[in-house]
Amino acid sequence: KPFAELEAGPPSAPIELALPGRTLRLEPGDEGTVFEMAFDDIETLLALNRFAWLPLLGNEVDPAWVQALWTAWLDAHGAPDRSWPWHPYTAAERAVNILAFGRRHGLPGPLGRTLEALAAHGPAIAADDHGSTAPSIENAQTDPTAQPCDRCAGEIQPDGELLPAAPLLG
Repeated sequence: KPFAELEAGPPSAPIELALPGRTLRLEPGDEGTVFEMAFDDIETLLALNRFAWLPLLGNEVDPAWVQALWTAWLDAHGAPDRSWPWHPYTAAERAVNILAFGRRHGLPGPLGRTLEALAAHGPAIAADDHGSTAPSIENAQTDPTAQPCDRCAGEIQPDGELLPAAPLLG
């Protein structure tokens, strides 16, 4: 069964995201800058980008916040690159969390943009070739230019067809 598009307006109440080492309280309107925030612990950053807070909220999650935060994430990090948000493990967990939410509530929209972004996760996950040249989590805290892998970027085919991971999406 294909995914439906989530129907949600903007958030109207605050949300608390349980992240490693920190609970992040967001007010409506904060979603535009949350993925630009700096954290003392790299695990906090990674959990935020993994949407690791989503299963913790379970049925209590406000779909409006998922829509708002997913849109903000796409705006900040929607194109695969060599940054920590596209590290293979982070990309894999994010895809699982968004897809699980999507099965229950619908995928955050616009649906086409979300499906393209999710399809790009497959090549990013498969590019787990960071090996000995990759920065460690410890180095990431002291070297803000450190990148997790040499090639984590994937692309949608020129005709707009979704990449091989697409069967998982529908």
